[in-house]
Amino acid sequence: MAIENSIAGSILANYNLLQKSNLKIIGEIYLQIRQNLLVNPGVKLEDIREVHSHTMALQQCYDFLDKHKWKLVGNRRYCFKRQTYSPAQKQTYCRYREQTCS
Repeated sequence: MAIENSIAGSILANYNLLQKSNLKIIGEIYLQIRQNLLVNPGVKLEDIREVHSHTMALQQCYDFLDKHKWKLVGNRRYCFKRQTYSPAQKQTYCRYREQTCS
């Protein structure tokens, strides 16, 4: 369970979950997370209008994303399953995700 994020700070929702449970923290590990910008084949950076991802991933990558002035659409329960987009959306939407998300 993630408790701290070196870029985005404390993950308060997880602190709350721990307080409501009988679980105890017995150690910690540090993970390097690589984020990936996912687009459909043939889509160029200049074609992108919106980026959809988990709120934390957007926060972690804000400096990069802000340079492009894309609309950022966050969702706290965002892990990538197959999603359907219209033909127009396929050319302008992309997703940001962790390499380990399935």
